[in-house]
Amino acid sequence: MENLPKNIFYKKSTGAYVYQKRFNGKRWEWSRKNLEAILEVKKTAEAYYAEHGEVPKILDPRADIDYKKELPIGKKVGEWTILEHIPKNGRIYMKCKCSCGKTRQVYAPSLFKGISMSCGHVLIEEMTTEDFQKHSKDIQRKRREPNIDNKLGERFISYSPQKRRYIFSIVRFGAKVRRAFRTFEEALDFKKEVLEAIEKNDGKIPQKYL
Repeated sequence: MENLPKNIFYKKSTGAYVYQKRFNGKRWEWSRKNLEAILEVKKTAEAYYAEHGEVPKILDPRADIDYKKELPIGKKVGEWTILEHIPKNGRIYMKCKCSCGKTRQVYAPSLFKGISMSCGHVLIEEMTTEDFQKHSKDIQRKRREPNIDNKLGERFISYSPQKRRYIFSIVRFGAKVRRAFRTFEEALDFKKEVLEAIEKNDGKIPQKYL
């Protein structure tokens, strides 16, 4: 392999030249199939950054993929049907119509990779099925069951020999409740109270326990 300029290397797995450099503390990377193209990317990016202090938006890291060719109008991707190509800030979006009738602008790489397959109605419909509801209930039930390594046989309650206390501890949405009790029965009663309060509060810990 020939000696390449700084910040440029050849990636065998993709058969492309890669330009990689940090701008403003963030790593940026672009790839092109030929050396001349990646040298032009390097030249443009560094010149623009030197003058403006930011990376030019026109340099899409996946610009060497012709999305208009790969995603022609009329093509179906999952539940989407592509209606229109929409260039925006140097990137390509697709105006798509979902099988349910909704239209939306979808980022071309998301369609190309199969990340976006519908407006979301498929997932919503799936969540209402009997199998999904049964699965959700099983998860909720298991969350109330004892941990395997909990010698007391009670989830969220453990015993601290150092403190000689029964510890109740639970975390929901980043909020945590932790209390110590002299007896196991006290900890058990408090656990029941908190879990019932959480269930009535959309799965979140009520403020009075924080």
